Amino acid sequence: MGFETLFEADLIVDLFEGYYPAEEAGACYRNGVRTASGKSWFARLFPGCAGVG
Repeated sequence: MGFETLFEADLIVDLFEGYYPAEEAGACYRNGVRTASGKSWFARLFPGCAGVG
């Protein structure tokens, strides 16, 4: 498993658990998610966020 996958998984969990405001999900997606699996999880967990999907 590469660094990108671990970084994205940690970011998604942190957002989902409320460590970061949900309103920042779109910015986190645009600036930090690069893998197809990370994009897929973001689309499932944060539907409707600006830029996610």
